[in-house]
Amino acid sequence: MIGSEYGEQSEGAHPSPDGRYQVRVNKSNIFIETSDGKRFDWFDSGSDWGPRAMDFSPDGRFFAVAVPDSVIIYNFHTKNPRALISKQLINIRFSDDGNYIVGEEFLEHRSGRFVTFNVHTGKRTTSPTPPTVEDRSDPKIWQSDELAIVNKGRRVIAAGVDGYFVWSVSDRHLTWMPCGCQPTGAAVDRKAHRVAYMLPEGRISLWRTSDRREISRWKLPKAVDHGREQIYAGAAMAFAEGRDYLLTYFLDKGEVWALPKGEFVGSWKGSTK
Repeated sequence: MIGSEYGEQSEGAHPSPDGRYQVRVNKSNIFIETSDGKRFDWFDSGSDWGPRAMDFSPDGRFFAVAVPDSVIIYNFHTKNPRALISKQLINIRFSDDGNYIVGEEFLEHRSGRFVTFNVHTGKRTTSPTPPTVEDRSDPKIWQSDELAIVNKGRRVIAAGVDGYFVWSVSDRHLTWMPCGCQPTGAAVDRKAHRVAYMLPEGRISLWRTSDRREISRWKLPKAVDHGREQIYAGAAMAFAEGRDYLLTYFLDKGEVWALPKGEFVGSWKGSTK
């Protein structure tokens, strides 16, 4: 699901990566259906404010939803939702093997901290508060656009406007990697191999995290709205699961790009819901 905030997405169905299930949200109620729309299970998130973020594990075992005071992990095999206590999480993501979750806590007037959870033991680890990042929109507060957790829960990449953080979980060390390209948004693949930045002039900048350098850059098709060319602020991106593609979406049109060079593969028009 790309191109909209979670509150807008909640009106539609959210499919699992394996295509077996889909989730619908109605305020505090989380309804789980099979792919043909039949009721499989449901649970109450306990929050009248509704979820702030959610994710499926790629292996199809778990579904996680973040609410103001916890992250709830639902097991598809046991039909058992389990809450792990945490402060307000505004972003969550499973590791590629489904054994860990990384989240970002909201801290008022400061950049948020990153939190990891062991899905099986519930062990929680919190990062130091990130240092101030000179973000153009707000010099005090930086929030990630997307997270990734790898190396058996020992390494986290948090990508956002102006760069990405690398968190070495074992020694609690945070490293800031600015891109110097003034992007309006960012995405990181689940295996934390690549970070993509959306540039305001309608270009994609693709970085490799292993040597922390840009490996390709390409231009998106021109965006036209009511006859006027638009700036690409607000465009969305997502790495395809298990495939070497990047998806981009702006206004009512999306594109598929083959990586690493950014070769155009195809496009679609319409809502992302």
